[in-house]
Amino acid sequence: VGMQAVNQADLSPGDHVVVFGAGCIGMMAMVTLKDRGFENVAIVDVSDARLDIAATLGADLTLNPNRDDVWTRLREAHGQDLLLGTIPCTGSDAYIECTGVGAVMSDILNQAKPGAHVSIPALHREMFPMPLMTVMMKQLQIRGSMCYPDDFGETVELLSRVDLSPLITHRFPLDAFADAVAAAKNTASAGKVLIEFDR
Repeated sequence: VGMQAVNQADLSPGDHVVVFGAGCIGMMAMVTLKDRGFENVAIVDVSDARLDIAATLGADLTLNPNRDDVWTRLREAHGQDLLLGTIPCTGSDAYIECTGVGAVMSDILNQAKPGAHVSIPALHREMFPMPLMTVMMKQLQIRGSMCYPDDFGETVELLSRVDLSPLITHRFPLDAFADAVAAAKNTASAGKVLIEFDR
């Protein structure tokens, strides 16, 4: 799912990318970006535990909006652009929105530079105001991202190159399924929660 979100972002070599949300999908999008050679990849989340995992897996910049001025830090890392020659915009080339939070999506659209790409694998269950005038003026490219790539070969190859074990934060036996679900709901600390079966 994370790899498909990267595919849908329609990136070019050298693009600066921001991933919003360091859950499993956001984390795998970030890992895919790093595996494909993208540099200066930023990831944003409110959980320091998840950001620590992201840093271990190769994120170049981790930002917590509870502590960091996210857009200022992104402009420092990715530069700044202008809309109509006067309105400052963040210089990131692409965003992968994995939070499902409408306010985050609105911020991305308002802060994005002209021509930026936005890939959305998140489940946005609630409606939010869409600044279509901004989308039009900036000529933003917005694409949904659903499910998996058609070919799992690249995914399997990535797994052979990258040690993803830091992403696994919890392991439970099948008879502790309810405990596993409870752990997964604790987004402040949970990465990937696995159910293990006795052989």
